[in-house]
Amino acid sequence: MKKVFFIFLVMLGLVGCSDKEEKTVGTEKTKKEQVLRVGLNGKPKGVDPHMYSEVIGGIMSQQIFNSLVEIDENGNIIPELAESWEFKDPTTLVFNLQKGVKFHNGDELKASDVVFSVNRMKNKPASMVMVDPISGVEALDDYTVKITLSKPFSSILYNLAHPRTSILNERSVKEQNDDLSIAGVGTGPFKLIEWGTGEQITLESFKDHFQGAPKFDKLVVKTITENTSRAMALEAKDVDIAYTVAPIDLENLKNNPDLVIISKPVVLTEAITFNFDKEKFHNKALREAIAMAIDKKGIIDAIYNGLAIEANSPVSNVAFGYSDKVTGLPRDMEKAKKIVEENGLTGTKLKVITNDNPSRVQVAQIIQSNLKEIGLELEIEVVAWATYLQDLANANFEMKLGGWSGGTGDSDNILFPLYHSSSAGAAGNHGRYKNPELDKYIEAGRATSDPAERKRNYEIAQQMIQDDIACVPLYYSMDNMVMRKNIKNFKFRSTYFHVIKDIEF
Repeated sequence: MKKVFFIFLVMLGLVGCSDKEEKTVGTEKTKKEQVLRVGLNGKPKGVDPHMYSEVIGGIMSQQIFNSLVEIDENGNIIPELAESWEFKDPTTLVFNLQKGVKFHNGDELKASDVVFSVNRMKNKPASMVMVDPISGVEALDDYTVKITLSKPFSSILYNLAHPRTSILNERSVKEQNDDLSIAGVGTGPFKLIEWGTGEQITLESFKDHFQGAPKFDKLVVKTITENTSRAMALEAKDVDIAYTVAPIDLENLKNNPDLVIISKPVVLTEAITFNFDKEKFHNKALREAIAMAIDKKGIIDAIYNGLAIEANSPVSNVAFGYSDKVTGLPRDMEKAKKIVEENGLTGTKLKVITNDNPSRVQVAQIIQSNLKEIGLELEIEVVAWATYLQDLANANFEMKLGGWSGGTGDSDNILFPLYHSSSAGAAGNHGRYKNPELDKYIEAGRATSDPAERKRNYEIAQQMIQDDIACVPLYYSMDNMVMRKNIKNFKFRSTYFHVIKDIEF
């Protein structure tokens, strides 16, 4: 009887354990979806990496697409879609692609996709300047691509690391009739799920990403153009990371124990650009007076709380090839006013265009006041970002207030698109500035692989731009990133293309 009772207890115990396990399984909580919310300071025009040259477009592109190579935090070229590469001679470059890389539609990356993408780059406004030296591209087999240059080009790998030279899926581009404005199939860490109006863009983690899927499930990108609103969104916990926070808002955020501030230099120079299609700017005396009147230090102190550096050159101070020996005109209000009076320029009407970034509008207002003091009348035209880009591409402006990010970290990516005669127009040289003598030094800098020789050519080019007052460099920017303190593995890049795919929280 005791034996039977013991067996009964054992059976009861077994039944009891099984029931507990079932309850555990039945009541197990579903893993909570992890969503990273990012606040951008502008609305992307679209996700086509070859179409749009603005930084915000590049930030979006890098989430969806990959390039053949990438630039690490030390400015070195490292593998991305290409696992290795070799210069067979100064004008022949062979890439060996990684095998098994998947596009978001399930297709495997092949050399034919690279050939298709490079040929497409040569015919699109944002990317064409990046691949201008490429004269030919061919697939040697499914995983090997040969690129031929028209002449030696020292920065080709840096250009091919930029989001504007992202590799596309040939099949999907053709299916979409070449319209990737709000839809794109890439190999990147995130798949585009919903564009909507572009005010809030939703992406999800690509589980088959060749470098490993992101640790979180979704990425939500919100457009919050007003600086203070972006800061308030952080404090209200509506976003986890805010890009390009205004210095004045940093003062309010720095005492918040739940937030972390990262403020570092980036490859961005803010400047005044003249439209040389307008007859009035052929008068160097006018350009000289404008350059001497602008209070750069006053702008930095008043608008950026000192978080910017006065520019002596159009080339960013953190770009390869920058020279601190380059000089421009010092501020001299008396001399500027005298130039205006002696050249009969008093009362000259000018117009500057800028986008609806509050800080830029305030900078324009200071410049307006500066020019009024010397007898020049400046009208400020503030337009939406998309309109701003369109007006620049179409030369629909007199003076432009804006910045240029040398996203490769190399002087060539600043000097060639902005000041070489062949780049006049939508490619970057919005001012249509043409100087054959300057072109020679820019070309010489990209033709040699000797770093010292490149720097020498670029220094001469920078000084020529300053001497001719082709523009008025104002200041070198800092990027102020603010995020929740639980954000880990955020990787800052001086190119503005910060790495967020590795974030954990």
